[in-house]
Amino acid sequence: MRAVSCGNHRLNSLQFEWELPDQEARWHHLYHQLRRYRLLYGSSEVDTSKSGSGQGDWPAVARWLNKQGRLLAKQKLSGQKVAMLQLLEVTLRLPKRLVHRTAQLQALNGPERRKLRKKWKQLDAAAAEQEQQQRRQEHNHSVHQEQQEAERHEKQ
Repeated sequence: MRAVSCGNHRLNSLQFEWELPDQEARWHHLYHQLRRYRLLYGSSEVDTSKSGSGQGDWPAVARWLNKQGRLLAKQKLSGQKVAMLQLLEVTLRLPKRLVHRTAQLQALNGPERRKLRKKWKQLDAAAAEQEQQQRRQEHNHSVHQEQQEAERHEKQ
């Protein structure tokens, strides 16, 4: 029993984290899924079409990698995590829009940043609404064309 307490003392002296928050544990779980993928397929470019019984949840790993790129662009990914991903030769895709926006935010103070973020949020919502309206119009147009085509076939 003494060896265990001695080991615990050493780990405690190194500020060992005995329990990880759920979010941190999930990050490490997906990181190790990525390691497994790299061992199986020789690449860190996750192809979500690859599957095998019990091999891994590759779509979740791909989504996680995309999120890591967004976090890096927002400068919210720790240096330690970036280094860990680099060990697996991961190339994070940085969304151009976020890179541009991050550069703009760096020159502003807190209230100016909040104001600009609020403006971007409104612009993004308006763009999403516009895209949705365009999709609806395209759908309605294709339905209308199908109806006209069906009417032509009935007349013949």
